[in-house]
Amino acid sequence: MAASVELESRQARENRTVLLTAAVGIVALIFNLIRVGRPSMWRDEVVTALMAERGPKGIFVLAGHMDLVHTPYYLTMWAWSVAFGTSEWSLRLPSVAAMAVAVAALFLLARRYTTTLGALIAAALFLVLPSTTRYAQEARSYAFIVAAVVISTLLLHVALESRRRGWWIAYAAALAVGALFSFMSLTIILAHLVLLWRRAPLRTASFAWFPGVFVGGLIAWFGSGQAQAVGWIPPADWKRLQDASMQLAGSQLTAMLFLAAVVALAVWMIGSHRWQDFGWLLIVAALPLLLWIAGHFASVFVVRYVLFAVPFYALIAAVVTTRVHIVAALAFLLAVALLSYPEQREVRSQLGHGDDFRTAQALIAGQARPGDAIIFDFTAIRTGFDYYNDRTPTIPLADPLNVSAEEDLTTFGNLSKPCTPDALGGIRRLWDVHVPGSPLVARTGQSICGTDLRLVGTTPHGSVLVSLYQR
Repeated sequence: MAASVELESRQARENRTVLLTAAVGIVALIFNLIRVGRPSMWRDEVVTALMAERGPKGIFVLAGHMDLVHTPYYLTMWAWSVAFGTSEWSLRLPSVAAMAVAVAALFLLARRYTTTLGALIAAALFLVLPSTTRYAQEARSYAFIVAAVVISTLLLHVALESRRRGWWIAYAAALAVGALFSFMSLTIILAHLVLLWRRAPLRTASFAWFPGVFVGGLIAWFGSGQAQAVGWIPPADWKRLQDASMQLAGSQLTAMLFLAAVVALAVWMIGSHRWQDFGWLLIVAALPLLLWIAGHFASVFVVRYVLFAVPFYALIAAVVTTRVHIVAALAFLLAVALLSYPEQREVRSQLGHGDDFRTAQALIAGQARPGDAIIFDFTAIRTGFDYYNDRTPTIPLADPLNVSAEEDLTTFGNLSKPCTPDALGGIRRLWDVHVPGSPLVARTGQSICGTDLRLVGTTPHGSVLVSLYQR
């Protein structure tokens, strides 16, 4: 009888956990759907749209020349777009869903280290951060990577507790999915190694890691031949590390709050000798710093590559503050939410993703005249303009620097010819869509490319500038 009562009680607890986890995921989904279509697509997102429209043939042709590491994501988005199209809202919805799954998985993981209320606080801390919203509402693979890393970490905990082969297989699969979208996600294995220490045979762990390491290594090996994939990444320096902390946390003060939580966890572990239980969290917290150090020797330091560390900062903060008092945890959450509010509004605005191709295209569509021409300083800018031009066409404009009327599948649209007086000969009015500091089109003061076309004016649209010239 007692055993039956205990079984029913355990089943009731499990049912409550399932319902609560689903509720957390639904709240995260709704939260990140708010104004999901408001920010203009930025240059990387319009590349996603372009690849989805090209289909498998175009994706594989491009992979032979550039962006091979993103091929699995492009194929995923092509399959999605066949059913749901390539609107901003549609292309961003998979990322919104993936981030909601990550928040729910973090809640389940946090319940192993704190109370249910503490786990809810951890999930809420992660959810309210602007970086979470920014990449949940972006048509790129980063939300997928975050979800895969959090899920793999949760599955590792389950596998260590249950000792069942099925959970180890699930853990291996989650790691492999993360590696498929980014081989950088495999750095989480450093933390998992600490978690596994003396808890499972290294042979078991090696078998579980092999699929992910094989997949990630294969993609990294072939992708390493495409130097342009990382050629744009500047060297790591102190300012970029400071900027990275603000990008992950939303503000310098929020970053300091989370750093204080990490330090507090380290101090508490030293005093309590709980390295085996919590040491892996410090390894995850150190991954952005380790990538920054590596960035002094190779072009690898881009903060979104380690976005998957963010949920673990939230977990650390929840663990530390709930050990002080639940009021301290709630106060920490309130402080982070208030500090994040201005940036939350910003990332959901028209300029939230930096490039505002939508208003740039609308300006030209409203003011262009027959006979006008348009130039772009590189292919992704042309692709961004074309994405919105396909939806709200302007009058036909000559594109004198376009190398070909046919789409070049080896790049993101078409390359541009050199900008010379001959190339712009006979043009009375010229629209120039570019980004600050671009070296690809010669702009010298009031003229352009050595012609007698004179600058009428320039308007900024986020990171995109639109200049009008006329003779």
